[in-house]
Amino acid sequence: MDKCLLVLAIILTFLSFSSCEKGVLVIEPPLRFSDDTIRFDTVFTSLGSTTRELRVINNERRKTRIDEIFLSGGKSSCFRINIDGEPVTRKSDITLEPGDSIFIFVDVLIDPGNSALPVAVTDSIIFRSQNLTMKVHLMAWGQDIILLKSSVIG
Repeated sequence: MDKCLLVLAIILTFLSFSSCEKGVLVIEPPLRFSDDTIRFDTVFTSLGSTTRELRVINNERRKTRIDEIFLSGGKSSCFRINIDGEPVTRKSDITLEPGDSIFIFVDVLIDPGNSALPVAVTDSIIFRSQNLTMKVHLMAWGQDIILLKSSVIG
C-alpha cells in the first residue's frame, strides 16, 4: 500500500510540474530613456521654445551600439535635436559603455500660418539598436502671436 501511495505521489508531482504554464521570456531593451514623451507647453511662434533634455542610458552590462538615431520627420520636422553637442537630424554608429549615457537636447519652432487657433505638432525620435526599434514621442502646442513693442493699446 505504501508503494502505491509513493508511486501515486510521484505521478501527481510529475503531472503538476508538467502542466505548469511555460514562463515568458522578457527581454530588456538595451536602451533606457529618461522620458517616453517630450512635451512642450504653448510655444509662441516668433519666440521658439525652451530646450528639453532627453537622456539615453545603456541598460546593458556590456558596450551597446546604437545603429541610428533620427527624427522621424527628418529635415521637415518642426523639432530640432542636438546629440552630444552636434545639431543633427540623424546620427549613426554611437557606442555606449555599460551604464553610460548620451544627452539629446530638443527644441521646437512652430509656424501655424497666421492662425488664431492653437496648433499641435508631433514627431518622434527613432532609435535603432540590436535589431530593435524604439521611439520617444515629441509633442508641442503652438500659438501665433503679435508682439507689440512700445505700443499702447487703448
